[in-house]
Amino acid sequence: MRRCMDFVRLFLDLERPEVNEQNEWNYELCGNDTLSSLSQRRFYSSTPYLILEFHTDHIQNNNTGFRGFFKFIDRGT
Repeated sequence: MRRCMDFVRLFLDLERPEVNEQNEWNYELCGNDTLSSLSQRRFYSSTPYLILEFHTDHIQNNNTGFRGFFKFIDRGT
């Protein structure tokens, strides 16, 4: 498993709108990834719940940052 200093973790298909240290994430996106390096660029949850966990390292000169877009899609679409 790849480890990142700055990352976003995606928790998809949750039964409840909560996570703890026992939950495994579905995807971990590194802050230094470029869009072209991602194997997947769209993420969906089959349930009404999707949780994003943002983490950035305390090292000031390692500011890789994040950029993303999200939207809610009507279930009937």
